[in-house]
Amino acid sequence: MDSGTTKRTRALALAIAVAGLALTAYVEFALTSSDAADPFGWFVYGAVAWLALLGIGPFLPVSSAVLVGAVLALALEAVAYWLVFALPGGTAHAGIYLWKPLAQLALIGAAWFAGYLIHLRSLRARAHG
Repeated sequence: MDSGTTKRTRALALAIAVAGLALTAYVEFALTSSDAADPFGWFVYGAVAWLALLGIGPFLPVSSAVLVGAVLALALEAVAYWLVFALPGGTAHAGIYLWKPLAQLALIGAAWFAGYLIHLRSLRARAHG
C-alpha cells in the first residue's frame, strides 16, 4: 500500500506531466505556423514523454525518482521555449524541438531506472538485515 508521501509525490509528478503537456500543446497549436505539416503528429512527438508519464506514472513504485525526472524534463521544456520563443533571434535554436522529446523521455526513464535500482537495493538490505 502506498504511503501518503508516495501518493503526494506521484500526484505532483503527474501534475508536472499535465503542465508539460499543456505547454507542448500551446507551443504546437498556438505558436507555430498553421502551415506546418501534420501539427497533431508533431504534437504527439513533442509530448511523448508527458504522455508516457501520464500513462505509466500512476503505476510506478518509485515516485520520488520519477518526480526528479519530471522536474528536469519540465525544465528542459522551459529552456526550449525560452531559447526559441523568448530569446531575440531564437528561431536559430528551433532545432531543439527535434531532440527535446527524446531527451525528456531519456531523463524520465533514467530517473525511473535509478529509483527502481535504489528501491531494489533497499528491499535487499531489509531482507538481509
